[in-house]
Amino acid sequence: MKKRILLSSLILVSGQTYAASYYTDARNAAMGGTGVASSTYHSAMLSNPALMTKFADHDDFSFILPSVGAEVADPNKAINRVDDIQDAFDSYESAIDNRQGDPIAKASHLKSLLEKLDKNQITADAGAAFGFTIPTDVFTLGVFTKAYADISATAHVAQSDLDLLGDVSNGILPPPTQVTDLDSEAIVLGALVSDIGISFAKPLQIKDFAFSVGITPKIQRIETYNYDISVNNYDVSEIGDERYRSNKSAFNMDIGFSTDLSENITLGLVAKNLFSQSVETAVVNNRSYVYKITPAVTTAIAYRGELLTVAADLDLTANKGFTHHKKHQFAGVGAEFNALGWMQVRAGYRSDMTGDKPNMITAGLGFSPFNIVKLDLTGMAGTNKAYGAAMQLSLTF
Repeated sequence: MKKRILLSSLILVSGQTYAASYYTDARNAAMGGTGVASSTYHSAMLSNPALMTKFADHDDFSFILPSVGAEVADPNKAINRVDDIQDAFDSYESAIDNRQGDPIAKASHLKSLLEKLDKNQITADAGAAFGFTIPTDVFTLGVFTKAYADISATAHVAQSDLDLLGDVSNGILPPPTQVTDLDSEAIVLGALVSDIGISFAKPLQIKDFAFSVGITPKIQRIETYNYDISVNNYDVSEIGDERYRSNKSAFNMDIGFSTDLSENITLGLVAKNLFSQSVETAVVNNRSYVYKITPAVTTAIAYRGELLTVAADLDLTANKGFTHHKKHQFAGVGAEFNALGWMQVRAGYRSDMTGDKPNMITAGLGFSPFNIVKLDLTGMAGTNKAYGAAMQLSLTF
């Protein structure tokens, strides 16, 4: 049944993606989304390339293979309502087509459920990254590929459908063909941003001021997705059709700085995506949208000790992706306790200062037997019925 597939797909498409902050790092995610002053050298190319200079004498090579994460927010509990609406559609259609059950009661129930679903939105972010880092006394080199996705699915219930169901509720039965002749729709918008980059970092000194600088030139591909799902002519096989997609490839760059105020206190600053990019989605049903990437600047401070790391990050710029969405600007705090040398316990809190994205409590564990294999696991929960998870596997030699 088309309505059943429609509602299932709205959830399915949303539930497979993530990206709150342009990259995925399970350790940083567990520490409240921090990392600009506290990342380890082998994942610093994802957060602040200047920190790639913070390696130990015994470090020769590292892999990330891979880092993945996902976050979904469902503030109106739309997912919980899907089964009820699917069953209500089936019962309503059966009552009209086959006169099985009371069509008046079925229509009234369906109308009530649709009214509750109208304008409900599910948002989801996802990310993945692979890469390796080679530290040397001259400079540190990192090579990576990463991708993040930003997707929203919004239900739009047509007043004409509510009027039709209202008529049935009042005993005015339409012809059977009008049961599936509905105007309600769901709009699924998505953006997938993929980067392939090379990071370089080098420690420098000007008179008595020592600092590190890192740069990341990268090729960036932005693919947008605009699918206006109409109940009337919805076909699940069309979901991946090229006519709903548009894309653009461009050059971009990140640049980062770090300096140590003392043996244990580090300041960090990073500017990502120095060159603004925008992509217009495909035009579907006379509607299109614009996805925009703008420079994102974050400053941070961290205490980096042998047993304890504490970090705080603050976005200095606001970003929003699709231009009709609200902006988001994060502040995060987090800590890591190196409990047993081979196990790390982490916790943190991330807040969107503009109030658009969920505020998240974060926690995680890290396992690093022999300091060679590193497995980081993270869980997140927050406002707007938001939940997330991340995992990262690394090898260091």
